[in-house]
Amino acid sequence: MWGWVKKVGRAVAKGVRGIVRGVSEVFSAVSWFIHRLIGIPELIASLAGIRITKKLRLKVVILPDASGSPLATTAAVEEVVDEAKRVFYRNRMKVRIIPPVDEETIVSHFAGSVPDYVRRPQCGPPGWAERYKGKGRWYARHSAPYSGRGTATVFVVDDVHEGPEDKNGCFLGLVDYGYIDSGALRPPAMPTPVPVPVVTATGSGAGASAVSVLTAAVKAFTPGVKMTLAHELGHACDLLHRTKGGKTPGNLMRPGKDERTHHLTDWQIAWVRSSHRVRYF
Repeated sequence: MWGWVKKVGRAVAKGVRGIVRGVSEVFSAVSWFIHRLIGIPELIASLAGIRITKKLRLKVVILPDASGSPLATTAAVEEVVDEAKRVFYRNRMKVRIIPPVDEETIVSHFAGSVPDYVRRPQCGPPGWAERYKGKGRWYARHSAPYSGRGTATVFVVDDVHEGPEDKNGCFLGLVDYGYIDSGALRPPAMPTPVPVPVVTATGSGAGASAVSVLTAAVKAFTPGVKMTLAHELGHACDLLHRTKGGKTPGNLMRPGKDERTHHLTDWQIAWVRSSHRVRYF
């Protein structure tokens, strides 16, 4: 008897959650559309070259690993934040990246432990499905304190993936949070990237192996990887991947990290400036 009652209760609860999710999704979509309508004057002005300085509020939260150690250093995160600042302001966009309301800094460390399943979020369709499960609810709950005035919250996680494919970062639509893979940040002991020769496996001994490893590490942190945060903030402001470069091959929104540059088209700049995340106050 009680077993049957519990099954019915779980089924009802699941149905209610589904209805709430559907209503929430519709509300988010309608809200996005209304903000886009409100932003039409800004869109037109930006396309005309009238670009008064605006603000984008950002919070980056570094999660701990299983042992409690941070997945990245503050300095490593600040490096990609500074790169994003350069892209969003100096790139004719004139958008300053600043901390959230009532926060003095952009980068902070998560206080407390984190469930293991949270550290490996997914992107793409699997990521959309996760939004309504425990993982998505965890990120929604911990990004909510920073969500005022369109703030984008980005969590530094252990791994971002879409199925079997590794990703450097992800920011899905209609949510206020995204992720950066800790692998897209410079390791603490890693030097500034410099042109170095590629060492092939023609030699033997510890010396050749050490040079090969260092070379691979330096090559891994390319300028395109350094722009991962700026790229994800582009998604946060409704920019899609740009698979065709037009007259300029490189673009911030190219899906391949090695093809990314600071370049954005006038339309992309206007689209970002008219996003609900980019504001005058």
